[in-house]
Amino acid sequence: MYFRLRRIVLHDVRKTLDFRRSIPDLQLVSRALKLLTPLPLYFENLPQTRDSAWEAVDLIDWGVRVCLFALRESPDFRGRDFIEDVQPEDLKEYARSALRLSIIAIIHWTRETDHTTIWRLPRTLKEYRSPHDFQPLIPYLIELCRGRDSVALGDALLALSSMDWSTSSLDRRPYIEALIQSMDGERPARVRHAALKAGWVIRADLASIEDESRCAAFSSALCDAVRTHEDTGYLPQTFDPDAFLYDSRDICYLRLLCTLSQKTVWRSQLREYLHYDRCVKIAIKIQSLSNSSVGVASGRYTVYLAYLFSIIDDRDTKTGSTSLPYEFDAWPLVLNAWKALAVEGPYWFEQMSQDYTGGHQILAHLCTYTSSFVQAGNSSGDIQVHLENITIELSKFSEGNKGARRVEKLNDLLERLANSASSSFHIQK
Repeated sequence: MYFRLRRIVLHDVRKTLDFRRSIPDLQLVSRALKLLTPLPLYFENLPQTRDSAWEAVDLIDWGVRVCLFALRESPDFRGRDFIEDVQPEDLKEYARSALRLSIIAIIHWTRETDHTTIWRLPRTLKEYRSPHDFQPLIPYLIELCRGRDSVALGDALLALSSMDWSTSSLDRRPYIEALIQSMDGERPARVRHAALKAGWVIRADLASIEDESRCAAFSSALCDAVRTHEDTGYLPQTFDPDAFLYDSRDICYLRLLCTLSQKTVWRSQLREYLHYDRCVKIAIKIQSLSNSSVGVASGRYTVYLAYLFSIIDDRDTKTGSTSLPYEFDAWPLVLNAWKALAVEGPYWFEQMSQDYTGGHQILAHLCTYTSSFVQAGNSSGDIQVHLENITIELSKFSEGNKGARRVEKLNDLLERLANSASSSFHIQK
């Protein structure tokens, strides 16, 4: 019955939201909202499957389309004169309601909170979901940054973070400036973390910035985005988004650092603003906890931390000296990272493109980084066992000639690493 109801409702919404109209009709926008409002309740008891995820995404998209329909002719955002009987505040209120409806749909589907939904927001590509179509949300986001409506600001950030910006030629500078403002330390955690997630989505654009002052501004704001309470030495018993360890926030943060740190201009700024010092403190904390304390997330922490350290650590292969803050010994962390890659092979090596974890790139970096430790005399431990398991997983997930060539290249790297570790072991005997 629901599917028939949904078809009828969306058909009516399509007729209502006629994008060929030159002027938005508030009555039409209001009717579209009324049509869509009951549908999120359906997701409360819907199993979390791939099909239901598409259903949720479709409803989000229609909610956002209502928002865009309301914003597209707003004189505040298009520089036009006021339209008779259509006030900008009315349009913005409808836009706010439509975005809230979109997020509520996902909250019903994930059965999570308004905050934790940040990290579970489904993403999909549709013909009407290009950044060009979402462009009116950017000035709306900028205006929200000047106000105090944290709920609407968080919703707008989440809507924009669901877009695929990779093929867009839009100017990102106003958007990046809005993200920096949204990361302000006085903002609620939901807004700061939504801005962090949005920053990760456009990480390639951030990494392409060469202006040192812009890198410094974002690096400084990023400190506030991941601001935490002082480490009390134990894990909180209740959910705290600003706790010293919060896996969803931290892993998004680490993944962003891994991308930015590949550029020299970013490395200097991230080091100056003590981001690498923070990462070493996270690594020390993770190593002090048993796996049962932080669950599977501990393995993902170690992999991304090891990957980051492999990028920024200028190790001396002869002496084993490190350039990491506090002269941190990363070798135990690297050993645990290999174990995590072996245990969660499917997670790292076979993901949908929009959820890609970077496992293959991480593997290549870890091979080189591990070789530097082994050549300096560190024991290889159980790495060879993990390498065998990883090779099996890679072969299992490879598809077609391209996948076979990728596996062959990775196997060559693993072979050289295994031989280096074996030679070091025999010399020590």
